[in-house]
Amino acid sequence: MEGFTCHQCGRSYQLRHNLVKHLRFECGGQKHFTCYLCPARYTQNGKLRQHMLNAHNIFVPPRRTWIKSAHGYVSFRFPCQQCGRGYTRRCNLRRHMKWECGGKRQFPCYYCSYSFTQKTSLHRHLIAIHKIDIVNGVEPNLML
Repeated sequence: MEGFTCHQCGRSYQLRHNLVKHLRFECGGQKHFTCYLCPARYTQNGKLRQHMLNAHNIFVPPRRTWIKSAHGYVSFRFPCQQCGRGYTRRCNLRRHMKWECGGKRQFPCYYCSYSFTQKTSLHRHLIAIHKIDIVNGVEPNLML
């Protein structure tokens, strides 16, 4: 089996593009990604992000996160600054910011101390925990 060998370190790869990636980012690659808290430097942004989490307990969301869709892979162009979750559309990020991430929990449970940011979450809670199903939009009697 013929492989592709790095002339600098002797590491072998079955596919040429893996050797090219190795040469570009690992062996002989420039360490452009520098930690701002310590002298550590990395050839890949992902390695720096992993270092920040492991060494300094700081989560740095990726610049671009790719998801598979019906149209191929698309990027999360609109990340939430509070939790790092990403969205492909700005309107979805706005909905997330308004109702989910830091949103007011305006749907309280009538039977316990839980409250929810979405009415559907309250409905699921009532069915799963209290065995109550709200039929046709009729809510349970508040006078217990």
